[in-house]
Amino acid sequence: MSSELRQEKLIALLEVSRELDIPTLTRELGASEATVRRDLSLLEGRGIIIRTIGGARLKDKQSLVVRTFDERVQRHRREKESIASKAAGLVKPGMVVAVDSGTTGWLVASFLKATRPLTVITSALGVIEELGAIDGIDLVCLGGQFRKENLDFIGENVTRQFGSVHVDMAFLGGDSLMLPGKGMYANDYLTSLVSRAIGSCCDRCVVVMDHSKLNVQGTFLAIPCRDIHLVITDSGTGEDARRLLRGEPFDVMFA
Repeated sequence: MSSELRQEKLIALLEVSRELDIPTLTRELGASEATVRRDLSLLEGRGIIIRTIGGARLKDKQSLVVRTFDERVQRHRREKESIASKAAGLVKPGMVVAVDSGTTGWLVASFLKATRPLTVITSALGVIEELGAIDGIDLVCLGGQFRKENLDFIGENVTRQFGSVHVDMAFLGGDSLMLPGKGMYANDYLTSLVSRAIGSCCDRCVVVMDHSKLNVQGTFLAIPCRDIHLVITDSGTGEDARRLLRGEPFDVMFA
């Protein structure tokens, strides 16, 4: 048996039993103890297994959302969590809310768990994963073409579905907020269309965005300033940006 096939069988054995000792692995694989130990070292180096006293177990797999978003959310994580907490605090039981894709939207969803009953409409996998198993939260998932790099659903079907619903409040996190007087922008056209559809279906459009995205050059307009009701950003916002924000037609909250 080749080393590749043997390691595949070793992983398969651990998937069934979760944890096995080296004598059992040598017997099941028909290999020497030295060979099994070498295979375990290689698999441990690849992050697939965890060595235990006398054996090994499979490393718990992170969800697709965590694997995709974890690195991104670390950038300005404290600020994003403060913004998300402030945003979720605006939601009252019985509301219908929409949550956009992206790391800040994912964090908003995590803070919404305590507010029930609640109806949440989304096209973002991160929101679905956070809220899908929570009792008292009615989750409506709008689907289209799945985009794995952003873990969301995009396309004409999604924008049409958002156009047929009405929500009390929508939370959107774009790539930039251009000031003065321009609005929230996305770096790609399809994202801007979905964000625009979400912003058009709500009574109150709330942009959640950390200070690093304020007054940064954008490409595709998603929500013009006149259609934004509230911007929630963090207390690290500089005085120049604060001055520009104060001149806009929307309200501003600092987390």
